[in-house]
Amino acid sequence: MKVNYITPLSFYGLGIKNNKGVKIPEDFICRSSDPEYTMHNISIFETEKGNPNHYKIFFTNDYIGQTAKEFFSIHPERNHLFIDRMDSEMESFGLGTCMHLTNIIEMLENNIDTIKLNSAPSAIPFHTKFGYYPVGDWDHELFLNISRIKYNDIPELQDYSKQANFILNGNCSYQAKKLLGNKILNDYTIAASKILSKPEQQGLFIHSVHMELTKDKVLKNKDFYNNLFKKYCIDYQID
Repeated sequence: MKVNYITPLSFYGLGIKNNKGVKIPEDFICRSSDPEYTMHNISIFETEKGNPNHYKIFFTNDYIGQTAKEFFSIHPERNHLFIDRMDSEMESFGLGTCMHLTNIIEMLENNIDTIKLNSAPSAIPFHTKFGYYPVGDWDHELFLNISRIKYNDIPELQDYSKQANFILNGNCSYQAKKLLGNKILNDYTIAASKILSKPEQQGLFIHSVHMELTKDKVLKNKDFYNNLFKKYCIDYQID
């Protein structure tokens, strides 16, 4: 059925099914910001028959077919959900946001503590926007990105350039470099995202980095995520 209107929300109405001990949402609808192709159907299914760990999130629209997809795995025994890959046929219409919100539902319903991903350099600002924090190691991934920050010449971001120079040239332990490097990368990303355009943000970094979003962080900022659930017409709210 083709839908061109937004139905009234009745929160907590999203169906959750148990798939061999893993809880995943029943098929549901989200809203994109595209005025012509507003409603998107979201389905989640196993990518390997009989394997309750590996899944695909599949977005479809009645007019244009597939609009986005994500591959992820749930590991209750290791207490985390890992996002393998996110792809969208419609950039800048909120479908990436809806994928993140779907993963948050899966994290909370399965009582998992952490969502993990390995972010491409261009996507670090996007993931940071939703509360993901870098947890990279100093060798290679952090070193290269901090080196890039060091040569930043934007006046409003010069404090981060100085911090990057300090950690690169200072006599810090490996663990100190890791902790401080991740904090600099995170704070720099947040600050840069406020003053740079989206294309400029995508050129901030030169290496992928591991990132995480914790359940504690989601619960502490539940109003932020609940507002996103409302905005994108996903029938779910965090108590």
